[in-house]
Amino acid sequence: MAIIVRKADLAKEMPILMETLLRNRERYDDDDLFRRRFEWAYLKNPHGKATAWVVEDDKTGEVVGFTAGFPRKMSVDGKESLAWNCADFSIDKKYRALGVAVKLRRAAKDGVDSGEVPFLYAHPNDRMAVVHERVGHHQIGLMKRYAALLRLDRKFLNIVKVPALARFAGFFAQPLVHLALPQPKNRDDSLSFTFVEKEPFGEEFTEFYQEIRRYYPVSGFRDADYLTWRYIDCPLYQVDTLKVYRDGKLRGYALAASQFSMVHVADIVVAPEGGLLESLIAQLFKIYRKKGFSTLSIKLHEANPLVQQLRKFGFRERDDATSKVMAYTSESNGLHRNVLNPDAWYMTVGDRDI
Repeated sequence: MAIIVRKADLAKEMPILMETLLRNRERYDDDDLFRRRFEWAYLKNPHGKATAWVVEDDKTGEVVGFTAGFPRKMSVDGKESLAWNCADFSIDKKYRALGVAVKLRRAAKDGVDSGEVPFLYAHPNDRMAVVHERVGHHQIGLMKRYAALLRLDRKFLNIVKVPALARFAGFFAQPLVHLALPQPKNRDDSLSFTFVEKEPFGEEFTEFYQEIRRYYPVSGFRDADYLTWRYIDCPLYQVDTLKVYRDGKLRGYALAASQFSMVHVADIVVAPEGGLLESLIAQLFKIYRKKGFSTLSIKLHEANPLVQQLRKFGFRERDDATSKVMAYTSESNGLHRNVLNPDAWYMTVGDRDI
């Protein structure tokens, strides 16, 4: 049985790609939300339309798998570049033992080697990470989850099962959180904060990113158009934004979405100035504790410079969401020294595919 790998024609084959993904991923349902996510991710990205590759059975002409790369403007050593953020790898079960995954994964690598884009990165599961390594991609670290406790009443609810009693016990036990765990505190009166719920991003974010990117050898663009597309136009979830200012100028932000009793920070960026991160985290604690949430969770690349600071504020590593980060670039374009260096990246969970 022979297979053919070719580029997909998004204008004609989007329904086929959706059907293929639905056949192979239990996390998706065939509903309007799934279809809106597909159109949003593949066609509406302000950094460009996605590139997809399909696998065909050469005897039947049937598409039996595909993968995609979503374009992402990047800053590498201070210069604008472009990458594929790889996602949606999907192959029909009967073809998975035929080397199809390797051939399909190699198609994106060949695109880099031919100069279509300078590099790619991905966040595969353990099984797919082996395929990435086999075609020559490199592991550049791990994504890890860090969490901090905000309130105790929901923890008590898991034990006593009576909401009123849990709130009562949590009220009196809450001071123990402050005694037992480090708690960030507002220390800088020169700072001011603005909290907005699910609003598009303004040009101040573009200006802030243009300033901040010089501090990090490799980072994904966080211009206003991209942030609005990624976090507000996204059909799956939207974020609230906490902004920190000094002398009227944006100096950092955190983007957060809540689910059940937990607040997930999708992206967090601050200028490397004393007291900014601590003040921003303290404000997050204050806002979401008041809203009744019990845990604040952040997923970051393990080499992110914020990790060590977050530990000081009571964040502890959790082992339930660790995944590998892979990247590939050709040595001929001169980017490999940074792109393949784990310590060069500024990466949060918002840099992943969705």
